[in-house]
Amino acid sequence: MQTMGEIHYSLQLQQFAFVADFYVLPVSGCEIILGATWLKTLGDILWNFDKMLMKFTVEGVDYQLQGELDPQTSMVSCKAMTRLLWKEKEAMMVQVLPGFQTLHVLIQYLLKFKL
Repeated sequence: MQTMGEIHYSLQLQQFAFVADFYVLPVSGCEIILGATWLKTLGDILWNFDKMLMKFTVEGVDYQLQGELDPQTSMVSCKAMTRLLWKEKEAMMVQVLPGFQTLHVLIQYLLKFKL
């Protein structure tokens, strides 16, 4: 999959704030994809799919992310998912409740131009 750029960005998912490198990808239907590489940085993760909860501890601080209980799902093309899985080898999609985070101005700028 061709990227549209790369940025070093700080993001906040509910109460959990972190900094990471992100690739701008031509994927519709979501604002960000956090793959297995990022999940590995969290250490042990407790998932409860009935309650849509994700719990983990980073630097001695416990975090809990609450997913949407009634999500509005959308389709991803098989071609796009196959390319992503070919590169990452594994994937999991989790959608957390909306927060107050907006897209970084650099991401907004890059998304205006389809390379």
